[in-house]
Amino acid sequence: MEARKGAEVVKYEDGVNIGDGTSPTWTVTIEDPAQAIIKKLDGARYVGHVETPFIKSEEELVIKGTTLISRARVTWATPEIA
Repeated sequence: MEARKGAEVVKYEDGVNIGDGTSPTWTVTIEDPAQAIIKKLDGARYVGHVETPFIKSEEELVIKGTTLISRARVTWATPEIA
């Protein structure tokens, strides 16, 4: 898994082991010295679904003040993923 800022990878985890019934949570801090973007987006929420041939998941992004909280819950994965 990786988090990006534009094309730059700012956080990367290799070999992530997601246990049955668990969801990884990453917290990303928004840099906005004037606070203008933060004030406009505070409380915003996005929920969506990701589906590939190997995995299906539910995604949620929530903005709380200066923090972007990203959650993913894997709902299905092919047995070939190890």
